[in-house]
Amino acid sequence: MKLRIKQNIIQISSLLIIVFVVYSCEPHLFNMDDGPYYSEDYGGDIELLTLESQVKLSRLGIPTYILESYLLTPTESVIVLKNTQGEIIWQKIPIKFDVGKKDF
Repeated sequence: MKLRIKQNIIQISSLLIIVFVVYSCEPHLFNMDDGPYYSEDYGGDIELLTLESQVKLSRLGIPTYILESYLLTPTESVIVLKNTQGEIIWQKIPIKFDVGKKDF
C-alpha cells in the first residue's frame, strides 16, 4: 500500500514539473496574437510616432517580449508587443469608454 502511494506522488510530481517546464519555456503555447481586451488594431506606421515608454517582459529571468507605448495624440497611445528580435506581434489602440454616459 505504501509503495502505491509513493508511486502516485512521484507521478503527480513529475506531471506538475513537465507542465511547469512547458509553460515556462514555450510562451507561444497560448494565443498571444489577440492583444489586450477592448482595443482596436492599428494599421499605421509606428516608426512615425514618438516612443512614450518601453518595458522588457521576462519569464524566469529570460527576456521574452518588449511592450512599447507610442504617443498617437496627446490623449491616445498605441500599444505594441514585440518579440526579443524586434518583430511586431501586434499593435493596438485601447478603446476608451465614456463612463459618464448612461445607455438606459
